[in-house]
Amino acid sequence: MSLPAKVLGALGAMVLCGVSLNADWIGPSDCATCFGSVYTLSNLGMTASTATTETWEFAYIIDTSGFTGPAGAYIGSVAVKVTSKVLDSTLYSAPGDWTSFENQNVNNAGCRGGGSGWLSFSGGSLSSTPTLSGTPYTWDFSVVMPAGALLSTPSIKANYDPRNGWITSERIAVPEGGPAEWPLSVVAMGAWLWWQRRCRRRAS
Repeated sequence: MSLPAKVLGALGAMVLCGVSLNADWIGPSDCATCFGSVYTLSNLGMTASTATTETWEFAYIIDTSGFTGPAGAYIGSVAVKVTSKVLDSTLYSAPGDWTSFENQNVNNAGCRGGGSGWLSFSGGSLSSTPTLSGTPYTWDFSVVMPAGALLSTPSIKANYDPRNGWITSERIAVPEGGPAEWPLSVVAMGAWLWWQRRCRRRAS
């Protein structure tokens, strides 16, 4: 299947602009807690650094088109661990009204219980949280961490409410993979993220 010309053009622009294309994904059936969904974590590159800190941007994408869990489920909270300690973070975009919690893990109650290095996002009530329509959901964010603290094998989580126990908890290798191996939906999302970053830079 050939890629649309606009997507190919956006990929070329990402490379020319120095945007990292490092990503890996798991699912729908190669992990114990994927529940039929596909989870992609993309490292979009280092955006700033000091003598003691580094700022990295990421995109966490969940494609629920193959979800095998209970009917009526929705994503209540998600979490990623890309470093041993989160010093600061910025959530650029999310599928609805979401709140960030630094150094907090995810459990059945949401973003609770601490957890150094974890960055979690809560969607609040059902009305502000995406139901599982099969559309890929994306969280675009940056993390400020101690210099040299980027993990080569991050961890990801997703809590499917309202029932307890439907929590995806897996490790994912980043920066493995490459754009030539990506599913089309992920490539298209990467093009969208590149455009968002371009617009942010123009605004600043």
